[in-house]
Amino acid sequence: MARSISPQARREREQVLGFEDVPARLRPSSFLQWLAEVPEHPDHDNADHVTAAYGLEPDEVAQVPRGQRPAVDPHWRTMIAAAAQWDSYWQWCSENGLTVGDTPARRGVPREWSWTAFTRWDEKRRGERR
Repeated sequence: MARSISPQARREREQVLGFEDVPARLRPSSFLQWLAEVPEHPDHDNADHVTAAYGLEPDEVAQVPRGQRPAVDPHWRTMIAAAAQWDSYWQWCSENGLTVGDTPARRGVPREWSWTAFTRWDEKRRGERR
């Protein structure tokens, strides 16, 4: 569970930490590593895989005969990898007192730590290296 800190304390941490402090594995440019960890075919024992692949709840898919199941969403692996990467990034932010939500349904980060801001920083950093 994320610990709640005051807005003042969060601002102080934000001034100390920067995107360069986030582990490289959590950076947007590391997405292909996350995608490589997702199997080629959905694991029917994994509710997240089933929901992403078929757009149905696992019990709904289980009731449909194998030959009559809907087609697998071609982007299901991307959805699983993106969710895993976000979960890990959010966890890092939480451990560093940067989260604004303390429940699974409200897992946000301050605007300056948003995934969009992080992606822009990462793209700029990578562009400077080339």
